[in-house]
Amino acid sequence: MPLQWNDSLSVGYAAMDRQHQRLFAINSKLAEALGKPGGAGEEELLKIIGDLLSYTRTHFAEEERMMEQVAFPNFAWHKKSHEVLSGIVSDMEAKLRKGELHAVATFLPGFVAEWLTRHIAVEDQQYASYLKTRDAVQSARNWL
Repeated sequence: MPLQWNDSLSVGYAAMDRQHQRLFAINSKLAEALGKPGGAGEEELLKIIGDLLSYTRTHFAEEERMMEQVAFPNFAWHKKSHEVLSGIVSDMEAKLRKGELHAVATFLPGFVAEWLTRHIAVEDQQYASYLKTRDAVQSARNWL
């Protein structure tokens, strides 16, 4: 059973939290498809992995755009972390296309759930803290 979203992962920004929840939901859909009696077909799995890749890229682009706009100091490192996940999911998609279903089934859902959980709990919390501090400083400036 892949890990699930929980409120302890909230970054405090509803739009980002919704996107993170959607990533968990897509990964759960992948795990469910792989766990079906008799297994899922290659076409179904390719569609789900394609959805995961597409939405991951959309989310990462939006998150990175936001980090650039606020001059987040760890932006380059954070972006590199995003590239690692995208690369691994792309590699798994290629393995599936080569007929390596077992490699995908035994690795991808658990890896993505663990990666997302760690990434959100540690790395995304850094930008969340930065934004909260930045917002507090701006509020103080406006008050003065």
